[in-house]
Amino acid sequence: MASPPRLYWVWVLGINAVTQGLFASIWLIVEANWVRKVRGNSLAYKLAIAHICSLPAIFIFAIFAGLVGVPSDSAVIGIITITGIVMFFGLWVATTLVLRSELESEPIGIPLGGVMSVLFGPVYFQYHLHDYDSSVRGSRAADGVLGLSRSNTV
Repeated sequence: MASPPRLYWVWVLGINAVTQGLFASIWLIVEANWVRKVRGNSLAYKLAIAHICSLPAIFIFAIFAGLVGVPSDSAVIGIITITGIVMFFGLWVATTLVLRSELESEPIGIPLGGVMSVLFGPVYFQYHLHDYDSSVRGSRAADGVLGLSRSNTV
C-alpha cells in the first residue's frame, strides 16, 4: 500500500491560513489522490478536481458578464455570485464527506467524525493520515491527544 502524505497537520493549518483557504482545496486533491492510489478509484478525487476548478469558473463567468456589459448592480451578477458560492461550498461539503467515507472504508479503515470532516476537512484528515501506518490497516504510530504518546504513569 502506498504511504500517505506525511505533511504535519499544523503545517497544513498554517499554510491554509496564510493562503486564506486556497491550500485546503489543493490539499484535498493530494489526500484524495492518495486514496485513489490505495483504492484504485476515487469519487473524492473527481470531486476535489471539480471543487478547485469551480473557483476559476466563477471568475470567468464574472469577467464574461462584465465584457458583455451587464451592469454591476443587476440581478444577473447577483445570481452568478450566489450560484458560484453555492457551487464552491457545495462541492467542498460533498468532497469532504465522500473523502471521509473513502478513508473509513476498506482497505484504509480510519474512523472519522462527520462534523469535524466538514468543518476542518484537509487538516482533520491530515491529522489522522500523518501517523497512519499503511503496513498495518488502521493502526497509528502514535496515539493519544494530538498524537502524543500515552504514558501509564501518573
